Amino acid sequence: MQSIPFDSVKRHMAQDTAVQSWVSELLEKNAAKGEEVVPEAVIKALGASTFAVPGSDLGLKFTILSGQMLAYMMTYVMAMIHFPEAQKRAQAEIDQVVGNKRLPTFEDRASLPYVEGLFRELFRWHGPAPLGSLNPSL
Repeated sequence: MQSIPFDSVKRHMAQDTAVQSWVSELLEKNAAKGEEVVPEAVIKALGASTFAVPGSDLGLKFTILSGQMLAYMMTYVMAMIHFPEAQKRAQAEIDQVVGNKRLPTFEDRASLPYVEGLFRELFRWHGPAPLGSLNPSL
């Protein structure tokens, strides 16, 4: 599963049509140095964990994560470290709905109620920006 985004980026880089992403930047660094500065296994894992949106020939267009999305991802990782049973349940739901031949899409969202609830709870629990207002007396 990790090879799908990685191979897509490599193919687009060879065609000079790649969108800037973590994967393309790390592959370019490796190419510029003439050696594997960052192991390809690590780059593949980053590519697989990067959010994707509809767009390219695979139905995926990899983008650089905004600071807000990075904050959400960090919150997710922290929560899954603290609540591994939630991660197992979410993964089981994804495996049941999507299988292991493709990545989930927005069309799968209605069939993934636990995953949807998990992300809503993450956004509520620890959003990337303070939602309260400052005390005017400060």
